[in-house]
Amino acid sequence: MDGKTSVAGAVAGRKPDRMGARRRHFVGWLASTGLALVLLILTGFVFWASVTTRSLTRQAHTAAQLNDAYQEARYAVGAEESLERKYRLEPGAEVSRDHRRAARNLISALEKAQKVGGLHERIVVPQLLKEHDAYLTTTVEMFAAVDAGQTQRVRYIDSHITDPVFGEFESAVEMEAETNHAKALTAMTQLDRMQRWVAAQMTALFTVGLLLLGAFMLLLRALTASSLRQTKASLSEAERQLVHSSKLASLGTLSAGVAHELNQPIAIIRGVAQQLQDEPGLSQDVQDDLTLIEGQTSRMVKIINHLRSFSRCGGQTFEEVAVNNVVRDCLLLVGAQLRTQNIELDLDLNDVPDVFADANELEQVVLNLITNARDAMDGRPGARIFVRTLVRQDRVIMEFRDNGPGIPEAVAERIFDPFFTTKEVGKGTGLGLSISHGIIEKHQGMLTVHNDGGAVFTIDLPVVSHFDLEISAQMPKAA
Repeated sequence: MDGKTSVAGAVAGRKPDRMGARRRHFVGWLASTGLALVLLILTGFVFWASVTTRSLTRQAHTAAQLNDAYQEARYAVGAEESLERKYRLEPGAEVSRDHRRAARNLISALEKAQKVGGLHERIVVPQLLKEHDAYLTTTVEMFAAVDAGQTQRVRYIDSHITDPVFGEFESAVEMEAETNHAKALTAMTQLDRMQRWVAAQMTALFTVGLLLLGAFMLLLRALTASSLRQTKASLSEAERQLVHSSKLASLGTLSAGVAHELNQPIAIIRGVAQQLQDEPGLSQDVQDDLTLIEGQTSRMVKIINHLRSFSRCGGQTFEEVAVNNVVRDCLLLVGAQLRTQNIELDLDLNDVPDVFADANELEQVVLNLITNARDAMDGRPGARIFVRTLVRQDRVIMEFRDNGPGIPEAVAERIFDPFFTTKEVGKGTGLGLSISHGIIEKHQGMLTVHNDGGAVFTIDLPVVSHFDLEISAQMPKAA
């Protein structure tokens, strides 16, 4: 019977190994996330190292500029001090030019130091420059008098008397120069250490990143190989099952042909029995036997006609269907098997609304569920199958329950996967429940399973008024 529905459609609609695929996807996601996290950390570290290095570079550059400025100031202070010691009684014009040049150099150096980073506040630069300017004014006036011929010589100018702040000024400049020189050395040392540390960390991180990338590539290759092996195995299994399904389809066609051939001899037997019933002088026992023959042949004709209809591979026909009639028609095919195996069947068929369905496909689902329950209880004493129909709001429920061993949790997770079966080789294709699941989904319903003493399969279908014809038209049709 499995040949009635496209096996390829059932396979395409569901994955052969959902748990394996989930594990592979999780491992792949975990590896990708780890690699992305390492790359994110590496990017963040590079950004932080870049900002920190730029800051230290600016500090070192400023310290170097200040160091140069203070060195110029120290040189200017030393030049002016040497000038005062060297020239005691010299021609005024020459001394004036040299002295003014030295003063200008000193002031220029101090202004440069202030512009770059500013002298320390304790130097009080404005006050010192003001007092030093007064000293320079005095010397300039003296040299101007020499130039004007008012006097022939310039007496020695003692800077410690005429410029009392010069010593303090000189000490402050020396101290700031030494301090900033130490700062410059510290900044350069920190920058060098930072650059070395960043280089080492970058090397380590890039090494780790390359190792992780290599591990990710190996993992991806392994996952791909595993997926290919799984796909290849699934395709091989699908090919084998398709061959088996083709045999089943051929068997269905053959059974329809056999049923057609049986109709004629059964009709003859039935007709003869009816004629004999009209013969006079028959005993009551013979009459009863003829009545039994007529009844059983009528039942045989009904079963054969239903078998021919069920085996026919026609197109889908959606119409209003009474689910209770579907259950009763199915029992024409499987009822005798249940009685042969001593399996009791309890029916609780309530008055329920019709559903919009393909009667043959719905009967195929019911047949699959009943035969699965039958196989699960094969040889089990006191075996019983309970079939119940009921209504819940705008849904029609068909419940199939058995008192068998139930379904293990690990099996329940894969029970609707195509080609998954726990039966022995040759006793099951693993397609029945998968195809049934696809049929019920196509009918805008749900097929679920749970354990409650035994296995309980539940079909949930919408009533006719809640069936969406547009959705059904978009679903793949059975072959």
